[in-house]
This record gives sequence, C-alpha cells and structure tokens, in this order.
Amino acid sequence: MDSLPDSGRGNSDEVPDSDCACISIRTLLVLARTTCSGRRYRAWRRATGEFYSKYYIPRGAKKNWALYNLDNAEKFSEVAIVEGVTDVWRIGDNAVATFGKQLSPAQKKTLRDRFRGKRLVFVPDMNDPQTVAIAEAQRIELLSSGSFSAVEISCIESGKDPGSLRIPQGQIWNYLNKHIISQGR
Repeated sequence: MDSLPDSGRGNSDEVPDSDCACISIRTLLVLARTTCSGRRYRAWRRATGEFYSKYYIPRGAKKNWALYNLDNAEKFSEVAIVEGVTDVWRIGDNAVATFGKQLSPAQKKTLRDRFRGKRLVFVPDMNDPQTVAIAEAQRIELLSSGSFSAVEISCIESGKDPGSLRIPQGQIWNYLNKHIISQGR
C-alpha cells in the first residue's frame, strides 16, 4: 500500500513569507490537474476500507495555507466556513472550504486579515459527532480575537454534509440561519 504523504502537520502550519496564505485554491487545483508534479492528499473511505485521492496540491504548496474560494467570499458580509470544496459549491460564493475539520494557524490569520468586521458561520459536516465540538472551539477562539462582527455555528440535519443539502441555492442562507446553535458577537 502507498504511504501517505505529509499531512501538513509540524512546521508546515507556519504562515509562509510570501502571500501563499492567500493563494486562491481554485488556481492550485487547476495547476494540479495540468501538471504531474503535484502531491496527492489521501483520505480514508470508511465504507470500503480503502484510501482514495481527495485533493491534488502542487508541489511546494500546503493545503493548510489556503482557503478554497477565498477570492469570491471576500466580497460578502457573511461567510460560511465548511470542510470541503463540494460544500462551497452547494452553499455558493460566500463560503470558504478549509480542506479539513480544523483551521490551521495560517487559515485563521487569513480569516482575521481578510474578513475583519464580517459575520462568519461555521457549517460542520454532521456525519461526525466531533465536528460540532471542533467548530465550537474554533468559534470561541476566532470570536475572542475581536476581528469579526459575529462568529456562529449552524448545525444542519444529523448525518448530513452541507454539500448534500437538497435546498434551492437562493434559500440556503435562510436554512443556515434557522439552524444557528452558537451565537457570539
């Protein structure tokens, strides 16, 4: 079996000297598909008990330096924070993906720098009970920074992932707002 590549832990959580923390991950995904020098990040598929390729990131880039859809989400006053790219596609342009359950220090810095004064809403995948606790800890940390107008958590139906919501695009935020469980200003 292939060995798994570096998960991005250790010193890779440091913010790079360049603007890498603000790289548009859409650009990275396009680059990764057009070059063969990218690194594969693999994930465990519980149902089948095997690994599968989840993200392709160009060599030298770290997934924990980026937030998917950052460039589009900056234009909005309220932004959803989700785990995966397909969750962003479902929620719309005012969402960013973290490529995992937890924000890295570089991603937190990017949020503080680029979304100052805005409302953030964590929308965790509800197919893992730990995600709400992780989101709550991150919510408290970001809220204590004083950088945002509000930091909240919206819990969708149990066992669901934001990308699987069957709600018309124009009604997603109404749904998220009705399911807010943690508020903070």
